[in-house]
Amino acid sequence: MAETHEILKALNWRYATKQFDTSKKLSDGQVSFLKETLRLSASSFGFQPWKFLFITDSELRKRLRTKAFNQTQVEEASHLIVLCRQEKLTSADVDKLISATSSATGAPEDSLAGFKNVLSGFVSGLSQEKAEVWCEKQVYIALGSLLTAAARAGIDACPMEGFERPGFDEVLGLEKKGLRSVVLCTVGIRSEGDKYATRAKVRYPLADVVETI
Repeated sequence: MAETHEILKALNWRYATKQFDTSKKLSDGQVSFLKETLRLSASSFGFQPWKFLFITDSELRKRLRTKAFNQTQVEEASHLIVLCRQEKLTSADVDKLISATSSATGAPEDSLAGFKNVLSGFVSGLSQEKAEVWCEKQVYIALGSLLTAAARAGIDACPMEGFERPGFDEVLGLEKKGLRSVVLCTVGIRSEGDKYATRAKVRYPLADVVETI
């Protein structure tokens, strides 16, 4: 019960940080923790159709800020994370997952034929448009994991959809990597001057958002 209390306490503590303390940077250990949190995130079938870019280069972040409506967090947070999806989902992704599953579990690949057929059927049944939407949904699962873990670790974060995706894709050269940007998350330490830090959290009553049937 103590741990569940601490998680709820952390979720009440967190907010979308608008102003970061530029004099404070996350430690290597904290950054490694966030990276591992993203790596361990859940995804449908375990496909993991994503890539997470941790941007620290100051000049690059200055350029990206112009593609994010000049929002200061992009440049001033300790780290800028660009959560990306794969541009396509193909049979190569099926083969990669089967190989990884075999390596992790010790099961021979031929014993995973049934699972492979399910994966292949799913992938072949998706249009390009539906595949893009599906991959984006997976990225948002990872974002949820990131925000929760960051809060529990006392790391401030701000999820951001307010940016020009094509602009970010161009600056970061994502097309040639087979990737597309989906959402941003800035992480670091809140500034004492951030007025939003002390604002009351606005959440609807439990009865309005959860129903037991």
